[in-house]
Amino acid sequence: MPHGDLASKQAIKAAGCTHMVITVPWDALQTTQGGVLNSSTLATINTDFAQAAQAGLKVMFEIQLHYAPAWALTAIERFKDQAGNQWNGGAADSGMQVGNWMWTTVGRNYVNDFVTKLASGLGSNLSHIDAIKTAGGYYGEVHYPPSFDNSINSFYGFGTSMQTGSGLASDQVVCPLPGYIPFGSGNTDSQDSTWVNWYINGLITWIKAFIAMQRSAGFNADFHVALPGYGVRDNMDHLANYQSSAAVGEDPRRVIAALAHDSRVWPYSTWLNTSDGVPGGIVDSDKAAWKKISEESQLRNKHFRLWGENTGNETNTQMDQIFAGYAYGSALSGATYAGAPSVPPKFNGLFWLSYNDLMAGGAKATLANFAANITAHP
Repeated sequence: MPHGDLASKQAIKAAGCTHMVITVPWDALQTTQGGVLNSSTLATINTDFAQAAQAGLKVMFEIQLHYAPAWALTAIERFKDQAGNQWNGGAADSGMQVGNWMWTTVGRNYVNDFVTKLASGLGSNLSHIDAIKTAGGYYGEVHYPPSFDNSINSFYGFGTSMQTGSGLASDQVVCPLPGYIPFGSGNTDSQDSTWVNWYINGLITWIKAFIAMQRSAGFNADFHVALPGYGVRDNMDHLANYQSSAAVGEDPRRVIAALAHDSRVWPYSTWLNTSDGVPGGIVDSDKAAWKKISEESQLRNKHFRLWGENTGNETNTQMDQIFAGYAYGSALSGATYAGAPSVPPKFNGLFWLSYNDLMAGGAKATLANFAANITAHP
């Protein structure tokens, strides 16, 4: 949604929306290393809060580390995979400009500096935030960078901090098997399990630290942790799809279980539009991404404020499927499906990824159709 545009906020309110998203890209606010925040950009963000209130909308807030400034990508250790490839931060404005602030003291310090200054700049608007979408990986989700190229699954656990402990954040643990490459020839299941557990658990350590960092700065709303992708599945073990999901660290069950004790942290799916891999299938790997997240959430009583979003570029037909469904269930319908729990899980909220898409015309889903679905499926 355009920053500083009251008309767009009024339009989505009229369509039946209750919330709007205010995003804060790191590179737009802190252009110099550890410097003060851009006062003009900060003023625009504060205007968004005032306009949201004027339009009668609650605010979902997101600190977008994945648009890191160039200086941060230089100052912070880069992720390195088993072949020695370093993640270069992605192309400008790709949403993939991430460095290894998850594991390093230097990275944590710079992120904390930005978060603290941002909270100060928002002032009383902090109390107007209803929810916070959070993660800290590329696209604002809980995972490592994608594979460096298509020739290997990149496991980004080979940076200096992670392998040796030099510069490692105090809450992280150095690699238990230095130099070990998971799923290699001659590896044992026990070794692979030890390495992968360390690698993915580091993401959980990071997300807990990032939430604590935001709370300490004054962000006290409920947090919604953005869980992406298909994720590892129980019945896949060491198969190719398991390895690719493990490489990017996508394990929704592990994340949901680790955060289940916190009454103000909720799962959030970034893939509500996905269909089943095997329509109507009941084994774990058959199920759509949103089913996996919703079922794991229900098992741990984390489904009461279960929200999510589409992935983008959907048509009106695909929007309708998110609301009312495929023959084998949909994220917002609460309809039963093969293998569903006794009370089929249902997402409580949908954030449409792009306001601009809704206004683009052509083949893309429209705001009018969004409004019709909100009315039909309250």
